[in-house]
Amino acid sequence: MIKYTAPDTMELHEAAVMSYRSPGKIAMARRGLYMQDVLDIAHRLSLSLSDLSPILHTSQRSLQRYAPDKVLSTDLSSIVLMLRDLHSHASDIIGEDHVAGWLREHVPALGCTPLSLLDTPFGFVQVSDTLSRIAHGIYA
Repeated sequence: MIKYTAPDTMELHEAAVMSYRSPGKIAMARRGLYMQDVLDIAHRLSLSLSDLSPILHTSQRSLQRYAPDKVLSTDLSSIVLMLRDLHSHASDIIGEDHVAGWLREHVPALGCTPLSLLDTPFGFVQVSDTLSRIAHGIYA
């Protein structure tokens, strides 16, 4: 059984305080995260709303209008959870201070920047796989 943990430095709000095992993630996504959770992960990754817009498949203007206490849809919450997991995974491998820069760097194994792939679930998997390769010393 895979066990997921949140980094000590990251807080998720009331809707997200649950187990990080997959059933917990499903429940968190179904219940919905708050817009504040989006803003928190965006801050950690130095992402602007214009960076988040293609990842969340939501216009920048819509994101600007959301109040911090707005509960997000299941789809948006799922993407935010994937982004949070990717942040945690990358922090463990390349260090918290380097994640934001790495997302914007051209990665030869990907053929592009990791950030440019995060608009699909397959992109999240590819970026995560690349991080795992880096962790194991495989060319990435």
